[in-house]
Amino acid sequence: MGGLGHQARALHSLLGTECFDVIDISDFAVKTGNANAHRDGLDISFRVMDLNREALPENHYDLIVANGALHHIENLEHLFEQINLSLTPGGLFFANDYMGPSHMQWTENQISLMNALLACFPDHYNQVLHKDNKVVKEITRIPLEIFQKVDPSEGVRASDIFEVMGQYLHIVKTTPICQTLLYELMRGRVHNFDESNETDCFVLNLLCLFEKTLFDNGVIGSDFNLVFAERGKGPT
Repeated sequence: MGGLGHQARALHSLLGTECFDVIDISDFAVKTGNANAHRDGLDISFRVMDLNREALPENHYDLIVANGALHHIENLEHLFEQINLSLTPGGLFFANDYMGPSHMQWTENQISLMNALLACFPDHYNQVLHKDNKVVKEITRIPLEIFQKVDPSEGVRASDIFEVMGQYLHIVKTTPICQTLLYELMRGRVHNFDESNETDCFVLNLLCLFEKTLFDNGVIGSDFNLVFAERGKGPT
């Protein structure tokens, strides 16, 4: 599932599969992907599909990969039903995605922790790129009207992904990536940190350790996850 095909090309090269389909809702992405694959002589087929309503071929894929696609799907029940039907016996589904609060409506706990950290940042760490590098020391929820105007699909049912997936597929393994605080905390601020600067690297490592400690002790969950699943019995 998706994009201009950079990751698909890498996966195709790694696996050496005979049949490789890439699905995206963007006509531009599909045209670009097909053109690049044809230019490089790769047996990859890009096609436009709306996974909210269209069907996948049954008993067809040994591996289905969703990388950053699931949080754009509103009809998760249809999607996971199709994935379940489309996997071959022994087939595997892999997802790497955001599964936190829908439409990035951060919890009070997240906002409180993120703003406590920002209050400790010196001004040069709090310059936000998408706000003309103005110093911003407070994170608030993005109004839902903004999502409706800019991209209604962004995180539309992100918080439901894991539960609905488990109704249709057998989840084999989940690996938490966390990013429950750092995703929004670093959005627009990460450019303020220089990987060649010892102090900047120390601060980043400390932030990662802080988030991991909170997760390990059950204070926060993991908004981003890697999930491996196989065919299930369908909805329960």
